[in-house]
Amino acid sequence: MAALGVLALLVLAHLAHALLVLGGGASSPLFSDWLYDAVMVGCAAMCLARALTIASARAVWLALGASLACDAVAEVLASISESLLPDVQRALYACFYLGAYIAIVLLGRRRVRRLRASLWLDGLCGMLAVAALGASTLFAPVLAATHGGSVEAVFDLAYPLADVLMIAAVVGFAAAATWRVDRAFMCIAVGFAATAVADGAYLYEQAYGTYVAGTPQDTLWLAGALILACAAWQPDGGPMRETHSTAAAVAAPVLAGATAVGVLVAGNLAGVGGLSVWLAVATLVAVLLRLVVTLAENMRLIAANRELAHSDALTGLGNRRALFEDLHLALAHAGESAPRLLLLFDLNGFKAYNDTYGHPAGDALLARLARRLAERAGGSGGCAYRLGGDEFCALYEDAHDPVARAAALVDALTEQGEHFAVSACCGEALLGREARDAEEALRIADQRLYTQKMLNAGERRPSSREWVGPIRERASRQQRPAGATPRRAR
Repeated sequence: MAALGVLALLVLAHLAHALLVLGGGASSPLFSDWLYDAVMVGCAAMCLARALTIASARAVWLALGASLACDAVAEVLASISESLLPDVQRALYACFYLGAYIAIVLLGRRRVRRLRASLWLDGLCGMLAVAALGASTLFAPVLAATHGGSVEAVFDLAYPLADVLMIAAVVGFAAAATWRVDRAFMCIAVGFAATAVADGAYLYEQAYGTYVAGTPQDTLWLAGALILACAAWQPDGGPMRETHSTAAAVAAPVLAGATAVGVLVAGNLAGVGGLSVWLAVATLVAVLLRLVVTLAENMRLIAANRELAHSDALTGLGNRRALFEDLHLALAHAGESAPRLLLLFDLNGFKAYNDTYGHPAGDALLARLARRLAERAGGSGGCAYRLGGDEFCALYEDAHDPVARAAALVDALTEQGEHFAVSACCGEALLGREARDAEEALRIADQRLYTQKMLNAGERRPSSREWVGPIRERASRQQRPAGATPRRAR
């Protein structure tokens, strides 16, 4: 950190000299060349040193250090002579952007654990919006000033284009991370922004012939490099926890859409078209796609939440909420002549099994019984539910043969082993005939279930067929013609 402090003092010294030059003083090679190059070399060395001392983000800082080193070597060659290996200087300046892109992608990918389609589109919206803004504010004026067709103009535009793409990548990853970035990423964003502003101002002044060396504009390049060196020595944030925020979700598409609209309006008023207009249109298309993807994600989220709200977490059967909704729907279609069947079950011996073998084994037993219950009920046109604890339920769309259905489901809820026996009691209610609302239906079924349990208390454990004896008797009474008298009563 002491080395960063020394570099900061050197940048301040260069700024003081630049202010003197701006006021009309003479530029000194000590500041404009030697001090400038020393700061650039020092910033590159700090990034490379960080790459050697940290393993978790070594590739990030190695790429950024290499990019700053290329920039520093190019500055040293330019300080010696502008005509010394000019092609090499241009190649080194280009390598600065290549290393910067690699560092942004690596660091951004570490910050985003899982990229959904909406996050990718957020990043795309931000990148296109920045590119459209840069094209409208920088490229058109510079092309007009340089007459657009010269080779020098093409090379001059390459650097601001690379800056715009670099800032667009930073904005894209920040949007993909729902704008939750750590100090290292924030420093990189500010450092690249400072470099882009300095490059854009230099290009604009070069186009109009107003550039003066040694001014505070040169200090801005040093400040950008220093901020990048400081980014390398920030605490490693690592992957960030994904959060859901309404403000973060709408920030990228709203800001990108507003920027695109502004670019289109400004271009229309100024009579300027070309690249900026097409980038603005592409931004609006990306915003529309983002809205479509957001709607699809929200619909899937609603469906998943509904499934969780209506399912029992342990067994996967419908829970009490799902049962009551289905009961209300069944009662709306049930009647005296077309009743529907509700069966309520309570396990016998489950508490002893749970106390003996433990709760994990009890949960596994409930899951097995629930699977068998769902298979038996589904095979005969019914739907199974778990009300909670060891209480289960089944609902049928008709009341056909309740005895056989109850016996089959009681058998599905029966399991025996060497030292345990788990069975079930059953109670029933006919929707539309005996009950007119869900609470009444459950009360009737529950009363009959516990009456059956009391009748069998203290006796030998009955078979599944014996558990449904009361159901058989009530079903036979309901099937007798009106006014008929049992044989035993004659």
